Amino acid sequence: MVVIKIGGEVIDSVNEFEKFKEIFLFYKPSLVVFGGGVQINEKLESSQIPFQFYKGERITTPEMIEIISSEFEKIAEEIKKRLEPEEVIFLRGEEIFLASQKSKKLGLVGRVADVKKEKIFKELEKGKSLLLSPLGSDTEGRIYNINADISACGLAIAIKAEKLIFVTRVEGVYCNGNLLKELKCDEVDILIEKGIISEGMIPKVRAGLDALQSGVKEVFIGKTEIIQ
Repeated sequence: MVVIKIGGEVIDSVNEFEKFKEIFLFYKPSLVVFGGGVQINEKLESSQIPFQFYKGERITTPEMIEIISSEFEKIAEEIKKRLEPEEVIFLRGEEIFLASQKSKKLGLVGRVADVKKEKIFKELEKGKSLLLSPLGSDTEGRIYNINADISACGLAIAIKAEKLIFVTRVEGVYCNGNLLKELKCDEVDILIEKGIISEGMIPKVRAGLDALQSGVKEVFIGKTEIIQ
């Protein structure tokens, strides 16, 4: 089984989405975790709700959670429509990911504590691909916003995926102008310290590293060419 993560910037681009669709069709049935930072930013701005980020993660309030959840449902419907005639089952992340609060400073931002694998495997028996939003809930029913890269990593580890693919609009990690076709685990911290891996690429690489160290066989990060 393959887990694919796509971000809002890929969903927002017709060309990039079509390339993602090639990967999706190549690996079907697969599990797709989607983000939506671009779309959520636009919705919060139009609703005149201020927002800010801390170390790359959106500080999330209860008011924002309602908007974020609503936007994810809209995004899921858009993805399903654009993947037709393929049938895709949408699962709300809060029904799949058990979460715990990451820190009080971030508000309702969570980390993946566990994954309800039985629900995943039950739906997979239908032979269709699954689409999951990056939300989680705790034992008291509180809903948390979870970074989509981290959600995809947690899912890949839980189901023992063979591959985890992060679909991005950039080609990958560059060093001295050259695209790095392969990264070794012990190189990651060094490249982050040197600033070669930076900004939004950091959580992807760290999530990929966690996945590899937890049993996922291969992790790919980059543009949307078919990866075999």
